Formats: sequence, C-alpha cells, structure tokens
Amino acid sequence: MQLNAWALFLAASHEGALSGSGSEFEPDWASLDTNQVPVWRAALEAQLVLDAQAARQVNARQPYSDWNTLAWARWVGSLRTNR
Repeated sequence: MQLNAWALFLAASHEGALSGSGSEFEPDWASLDTNQVPVWRAALEAQLVLDAQAARQVNARQPYSDWNTLAWARWVGSLRTNR
C-alpha cells in the first residue's frame, strides 16, 4: 500500500513539470496519467478497505487506527492527478 501511495505522491508532485506543453516528457506523462495513476489509486483504495476489514476481524470493538496509512491515503487522494 505504501508503494502505491508513494507513486501517487510522486506523480502529483511532478505533474506540472512533466505535463507542460513543450515538455519532452509530455507523451510519457500522458501515458502514465492515463494508464498507471488509476491503477495505483484503485490498488491503494482496495488495500485500505482490506486492511480495515482485517483489523475489524481481530478486534471488532476498535476502529481501524493505522493513522499513518490513513494520512497518506487521504493526502494522495486529495492531490491533482488523473483529472
């Protein structure tokens, strides 16, 4: 899950430089933004749900509390990638 969050963070962080008109990386960025970013986002979301479900099975009285992972998921979920 951390790798998907990190990949989304990097994609959002470098989007401006890679997607600008005239950038030599523009075709590569378009492919990355179209093909990989949605896969990383979906994988992060799916794993977060699975982790929360597994945590509830261990202790149903306690809410999911992996605050580090939740913070990363929320942060990268708010970044502008794959409009």
